[in-house]
Amino acid sequence: MVLRDPVVLSFEVSAGPERVRIRDVQLWSREAVEARSIRTQTRCECRFLGYVSLAKLPLWVWTPGELYTCHTTSGTTLAYLQAKLKRWDRGIVLQRVDADNTYWILYRLDETTVGCTPLNVALQSRIETEIDDREAVPQVAPEVAVKHASPKKQLTETLSQLILTGLRIRDITRSNSAAEYADLYKMTLQAAQFAYRNSGTGSIPFEHLQQTVDSLLELFTSS
Repeated sequence: MVLRDPVVLSFEVSAGPERVRIRDVQLWSREAVEARSIRTQTRCECRFLGYVSLAKLPLWVWTPGELYTCHTTSGTTLAYLQAKLKRWDRGIVLQRVDADNTYWILYRLDETTVGCTPLNVALQSRIETEIDDREAVPQVAPEVAVKHASPKKQLTETLSQLILTGLRIRDITRSNSAAEYADLYKMTLQAAQFAYRNSGTGSIPFEHLQQTVDSLLELFTSS
């Protein structure tokens, strides 16, 4: 059934030794785009399965007539899709957590647009043999929080990991410019620490920290 209102996908992927949450992958049907209006948004938690070569997918897995364009307001999500879908023949395979037989594939439609199509996986074992498992499939981890009662170093270490992950997702490495890389890292860390200087004694949800780092990196890397 064609989706009339946007569905928002979210999932976790590994970025080196860390995990990062990809959120706000909005699937828009042609009708919703033309209407330029949103009645409701359905949020859908997914499990990342892996990357697949589109050429290896048999024709029977494609669902005819169901094509959605992907939109996002998350800088981390945009950077992830741009980095992982540089190759035209590559797709990202997701499985809906609350529906074992519901699969999605994200892939490039053109230079600036990512599309999404449901996969027909009545024979699940066949699609699993096509998935490139060279990258380990991460397990969905529970949300973690930084306790203010813990040493200040714990917050700094968490922010540091998020910054390094964000830089890696954006393909910003020391090899580009060691000095600029160090300055960007230091500037982002100091700004994030300043943002939480008066946070009190409660806990800071991990996703809030990620959003803060995401916003700072978007600001500092925009041109």
